[in-house]
Amino acid sequence: MKLIITIILIVYNAGLLWFVYCNITMNWVPESDDLEDTFLTKFTQFSTFDYLQASLALTYYLLTTLSTIGFGDFHPRSDYERMAMAFIMLFGVAIFSYVMGNFIEILNKFKLLD
Repeated sequence: MKLIITIILIVYNAGLLWFVYCNITMNWVPESDDLEDTFLTKFTQFSTFDYLQASLALTYYLLTTLSTIGFGDFHPRSDYERMAMAFIMLFGVAIFSYVMGNFIEILNKFKLLD
């Protein structure tokens, strides 16, 4: 149970950090770039969501991205967002390694009980 809660908290916080990053880059993008082609403006449902719905949608997005499923319904749009997502995906490899290490420890403990 501890492992599942850890995964959910890491993904939820990564989703919130992604939302903050997208807000910052949306206001920081130079005037020459196309502001219509950013994550938050392309997927207009985020403007109609309240904070809970937006955070759950971003958690879903990060969970599918970090687990390498990537359904493609949400995806980074600008070059800045793609670079940030590449680093987040590298972070996902570290999370997966941590989770698998803990899972193997749990299996070894059960094996010793037999």
